[in-house]
Amino acid sequence: MPHQILIKVDTSEKAGIKVNVEVAQSSPEYKDLSGLEGQDLLDAMAYNINLYKQAIADGVASEKADTETLDKLTAEYQQKQADYTKANADRDEAVEKGQSDLNNATSDLDKQVEASKNAGLDVSVEVSKVSPKYKDLTGLEGQDLLDAMAYNLDLYNKAVASGVASEKADAETLAKLTAEYQKQVVDYEAQKAAVDKANADKKAAYEKALEDYMNGTNHTTSMTAQTQTDASSGQYQTFMNATVDQKTGEFTLEHDMNDGVHIIGHGVLKGKINWKIVSNGDGTETVTRYWLLMITGYGIHTVKYQRKLRILM
Repeated sequence: MPHQILIKVDTSEKAGIKVNVEVAQSSPEYKDLSGLEGQDLLDAMAYNINLYKQAIADGVASEKADTETLDKLTAEYQQKQADYTKANADRDEAVEKGQSDLNNATSDLDKQVEASKNAGLDVSVEVSKVSPKYKDLTGLEGQDLLDAMAYNLDLYNKAVASGVASEKADAETLAKLTAEYQKQVVDYEAQKAAVDKANADKKAAYEKALEDYMNGTNHTTSMTAQTQTDASSGQYQTFMNATVDQKTGEFTLEHDMNDGVHIIGHGVLKGKINWKIVSNGDGTETVTRYWLLMITGYGIHTVKYQRKLRILM
């Protein structure tokens, strides 16, 4: 007798799998009971019953196997769906994180560029775009699609990591160059300050020297005295000596008196010379300077004579 084997597909269809159901009809080759009687009829009926039971058993086993296969396929499909959903989520998360990392790295680099420019460096920025060679997902399904998505995600993460590392390295290099430049500026300013001070000191010294030179304030004077006698030898030989004090301008003159026979006296003359130096104010005009010297005073302090008398007897 014919029967139908139905495959339960509700769970698979709810999981999103499109299932085509084909109904298989089985008709065992039963023995014809027509004309049979007695034991022959009983044997034929028993034979047919066994065929029927075997067909039922085969149908149940086939349906069970189909159900197990469908359950397995449904589980695999659901897992791939979950993997695909996770792959999309991982991609979205990676893109979000990648953009955040790139934005942060770019922000740090922009801040360093601004700081370097404020420090006096001339910084130019060039933006480079990187496009990894992603696999085309068109037409891919199942594991091939998941593998391609994973490959593309790995490429994206590597490109982001490379970009972040590059911008970080650029920021560090720029910070180092800026620090070196700022140190050079400090050193230059220190050296410039030293040079400026040295030049200022030289200028002040020059102006002071010029002032002294122009106004004749940086001069020293000296005094000398010369004496002579008209009788440096012979019967009436006499002497005349002079001493001067360079600091005070005082002088002393000493001499004696000779009558041709004896020294009859000794004289001392003391005095002081006062002077003033006047600059012409045009020392820068000529190589040799001239001053006008004026004797402002002349004084004789004391004159002393000693006379020796001879009494004849």
